[in-house]
Amino acid sequence: MIKVLVHFDIMRQNIALLRKKIGSNVRVCAVIKNNANRLGDIKVFEALKDYVDYVSCEHISEAFRMRSICNKKPILLFGSCPNIKTCLEQNIEISINNVFEADELIKVCKEHDLKANVHIKIDTGFYRFGIQSESELEAILHGFSNSNKNISVVGAYTHPYSENRQDLDKIKQKFELFIRRIKQVYPNVIVHAVTSGTNDMAKTAPELHYDMVRVGRVLYGATLGYKTAISISSKIMDLQRVEKGQTIGYGGGEIANNDMVLGTVVGGYGDVVPFQFGKVVSVLVDSKPCKIMGDINTGSFMIDVSHIKDALYKEVTILSPDTEQAWMNLAKQSGMPTTLLIATLNFHRAEIIYI
Repeated sequence: MIKVLVHFDIMRQNIALLRKKIGSNVRVCAVIKNNANRLGDIKVFEALKDYVDYVSCEHISEAFRMRSICNKKPILLFGSCPNIKTCLEQNIEISINNVFEADELIKVCKEHDLKANVHIKIDTGFYRFGIQSESELEAILHGFSNSNKNISVVGAYTHPYSENRQDLDKIKQKFELFIRRIKQVYPNVIVHAVTSGTNDMAKTAPELHYDMVRVGRVLYGATLGYKTAISISSKIMDLQRVEKGQTIGYGGGEIANNDMVLGTVVGGYGDVVPFQFGKVVSVLVDSKPCKIMGDINTGSFMIDVSHIKDALYKEVTILSPDTEQAWMNLAKQSGMPTTLLIATLNFHRAEIIYI
């Protein structure tokens, strides 16, 4: 009933557009996390691996799944690594966020005679993961220098906590203080800071491109200036006549301003329609906007189809590459940031089709 189309051709177009903005000398790292936002990380990785230079993820199982189908593509694991030995054996590049992780890595490499490629995470005001002090950096570099060259720092990165220009200037200043020191020891380190952002940081913060940019929302077109790469549709499965003045939905949350016909659509906040869409977002039927009436239910929602002829069983377009139902427009209508909008969707009841 609920159908999801994943447009790989549009994803590749979004990557190509990004490359035009950042230039040929800057690498692209695809952030494929949360099982590619529940679309299937293996499918997305297979479709995009030849179009990006790096891949990153947040969970060790995601890294292992992607490594199982591709031995050559560099894969970076964000956050803390729960199984350093297995990651190194599978050639997964890991993040070093503090001295304790660095010491554990040195120990594992020594005990098992393993080599490691790592990225040092620098905290520039997010206060989530990463080293904060120059003394901590010195301790890490000192430990690595005594590890018999088993450990190579191939990357150093941060995650901007803000897209505000004044904040970005402060982030850049602190970040580059650490980078200058790291490059004294590892001159070929890959420096990366820019993420997708809501307003396309690849465009708005060119001074933070460095050697590589990381993109998540850009892949799906959920950043300003890129095309939506996912379509979601459902069907009207029931019609209800409502007289003017009658209440609609849970708690009588909305009142009919006139006589109308409501269509009940499969899909709710348990899957593909965020609760925040209730009463404010419109969907399309026969290419015509139909306002959502009342609150979103767990598995269904109602729309005004008074102006739609023979509405029963017709297709309802919730999300599509068309501007009217694109990520950015839905985010504007609902007041949701696109990062939350993507994270809210669940496709367990949907038929996912990759095209």
